[in-house]
Amino acid sequence: MQYHITTKEETLEPHMYIDRYKDPEVKNLLHTYKFTPDIHSSIYREAKEALSRKTLDICLEKYISSRQGMIVYTAPPSTMFARGEKQVDSMFELLRSSSLTLLQLVQQMPGIDTCVDSIFSISHTYLKEKRAQHIDGTRKSRIKDIRSRYVISIKHILYLFYCIRIRKIRHFSYLIVDDVSSTGATLVACKETLLSKLSLVHRKNPHITYDVRIFSLSH
Repeated sequence: MQYHITTKEETLEPHMYIDRYKDPEVKNLLHTYKFTPDIHSSIYREAKEALSRKTLDICLEKYISSRQGMIVYTAPPSTMFARGEKQVDSMFELLRSSSLTLLQLVQQMPGIDTCVDSIFSISHTYLKEKRAQHIDGTRKSRIKDIRSRYVISIKHILYLFYCIRIRKIRHFSYLIVDDVSSTGATLVACKETLLSKLSLVHRKNPHITYDVRIFSLSH
């Protein structure tokens, strides 16, 4: 599979992606998966399977082989799902559908553990005020509230401390995968929120280390 890297002119922070969203096949695939109302239909399942393979390829080929410690796969939360406008949180479901294959592979690699976790919640203020991205998708509007979009779930913080204190894990690698990046504001917002929380955890546990990477299926 061919990978590409965005530039600083294209996105707020360069990151790896697989396909260009302007490709009609890619665009139709993502649109079918994200907006087909019947999640039990064959067209929905086919789109999900194809995108799940792309997600898994990113996880396996470009990340897992070079990591140690705990690897956490996650995705930005869906605003439409949080508002009750969709039945599933699309991107996280792609990660979840790949989790069994990920776990089977990791079991063969000593020193590596993994989990797939929905660690982000959308700020209630942001959720209340946010308009649909397609109404105003300008770079300025998308980065305006970049630092106030998301919060880290209490459940994941508790899991972190369990891994540190009980399982004695010393390094945490995070992979945040989104479906489509334009300015990359969503990915950067998630990364900055996570880094801010991890720095606080590190302050209390200076022996641990961490890294956060961002990827997207399309750009």
